[in-house]
Amino acid sequence: MRRSKRREALGLQFASMKRVQALVELGARLAELSGTLEQTLSDVESRYGKLRTLSDLYSSGFLLYGFALWWSIFLASFLVYSVVPVSRTFRTCLSFSQKVEWISRVVSNVNAVIMVVVSSGLLQQTFWSLIQGKVLGHALPHEASFYISQALLLSYFCYDAVLILLFMRSISSPCSSLAHHLFSALSIMFCFYIGEKQPLALIWATGIALTEVSTPLVNARWFLSFRYRERWQYKVIGLGMLVAFVLGRVIYIPVLVAGIVLAAPMYLNPGEALCAFWLGLVGSASSVTIWILNVYWTMLMLRGARKLFKSQARNSMTDQAAMYSAIRGRPPALGDNENTHLKTV
Repeated sequence: MRRSKRREALGLQFASMKRVQALVELGARLAELSGTLEQTLSDVESRYGKLRTLSDLYSSGFLLYGFALWWSIFLASFLVYSVVPVSRTFRTCLSFSQKVEWISRVVSNVNAVIMVVVSSGLLQQTFWSLIQGKVLGHALPHEASFYISQALLLSYFCYDAVLILLFMRSISSPCSSLAHHLFSALSIMFCFYIGEKQPLALIWATGIALTEVSTPLVNARWFLSFRYRERWQYKVIGLGMLVAFVLGRVIYIPVLVAGIVLAAPMYLNPGEALCAFWLGLVGSASSVTIWILNVYWTMLMLRGARKLFKSQARNSMTDQAAMYSAIRGRPPALGDNENTHLKTV
């Protein structure tokens, strides 16, 4: 008994040591990833460090390069999905118009992942510098990266707007998507116009870009809707999408606004009162509008989830009643519902 207890104790100690070692390795990898990201940001800043205004954006050619990059990703993805058996659904179940939207959503996922990773890194650096008191002259850490990330996002909106105009009949809700892209592009251009005088505008734009965290789950649910609508994967992704939407949009935006208000004394330039006024007006109006839309979409999602679970419960009751009727030797009639089945049993 004592030996077995000692073995159990040694086994628990060994397991705990393994967990500690795994946590240490995870911390080292995260630190390495953070260093790699910071080095990448520094390299990009050294190349496009003068990207500050709209004229710099046009003269540097960055917008054109980004536009070409997104179209290259779209065409390469279409070629890979058509030649390599990546997805059976794409090759066998979709029309050409559906394939176009499928690939557009793949590119949307790529953009969302890039924006979430870069925006979270920039915001972490910004607020960490604020906590440590390292803010000097209202300047942002890695300020050039804020402009570069917004320029890349602007090029994505330009690419997607052209794609929607070319394949208007293939894309779901083209008018609302075009309106969203136009509003977002104008907001980014406003930040380029005002960002050099009021760096707080860049924090706001980057924080709003972080709401793309729910986009991959929205697209994944669309991918699964063709062949897996009745399976558990589709329902799990739908619930995950709802949770990500609530956390990443409904709850996150008020938290972001509160963080910007706390950061305002350090990053708001008091010498540019007119720019500060326009920033407050446009930023507050946009944030409130986006938040109201997100709440409305969340209510629609909750209503859809409620209908889904109600229909599942109804179908399970119908199947159970049919089984009872078959056991009693009476096959269920076509017009019977679940209540009549339960009554006849």
